[in-house]
Amino acid sequence: MISVIIPTLNEGRTIESVLARTQSQWVKEVIVVDGGSTDDTVSKARARGARVIETDRGRARQMNLGAQ
Repeated sequence: MISVIIPTLNEGRTIESVLARTQSQWVKEVIVVDGGSTDDTVSKARARGARVIETDRGRARQMNLGAQ
């Protein structure tokens, strides 16, 4: 089983399709680490069952926080 970490910033248009692609028997959890989106990324991710962590932008920071 694996955990999938997805760093996001204003991905409201694409987050649902990305999360749909993570559906697998091997995926234990999906963690979306949002870097301060001003669109509906966070609400869409939560609605699709992802665990959402909000932080400052910065891909490395987001990935590290998600891994913790």
